Amino acid sequence: MTAVTIIQAIYPALYNADARDTFIALARDETSKDFYGTNYEKAVALLACHNYFVSVGNGGGAGVLTYKAEGRMMVSYGGVGVIRNYLELSGYGRQLLDLMSKSGPIASSCSSFAIENLIR
Repeated sequence: MTAVTIIQAIYPALYNADARDTFIALARDETSKDFYGTNYEKAVALLACHNYFVSVGNGGGAGVLTYKAEGRMMVSYGGVGVIRNYLELSGYGRQLLDLMSKSGPIASSCSSFAIENLIR
C-alpha cells in the first residue's frame, strides 16, 4: 500500500486536505527506507498524519489535550511534564514510535567490512 492509500483509510481529513501531498513529501524527507524497510510507506503515512494533526487537526494546540469541556468551551493542554517526545502529541505519532521500536537497519545494508569486524 502507498502512503496515500493508508492515509485515506486512517485519516480522511488529511486525505481530503489540499496540503496532503505537501505533508506526505515532508514526511518522506524525514523517513528512512533503510530503517523501516517494508514498513516505509506506513511510517511516511503515520508521520504525515501526525504532523497534520498537530499543526491543523489539533488547532495548533501546544501540547497534549488534557481537558476539554463544551459549555463555555474550555480547552487545556499539558506542558513539558506531560510530553516526553514530539511524537507523543498524537495517536499517529505514538503508532510511529511503536513502529520505530519494531524496526531497524536491515542486514543487507551493512558492508561486508562491518560484518567481518562484528564477527571478530
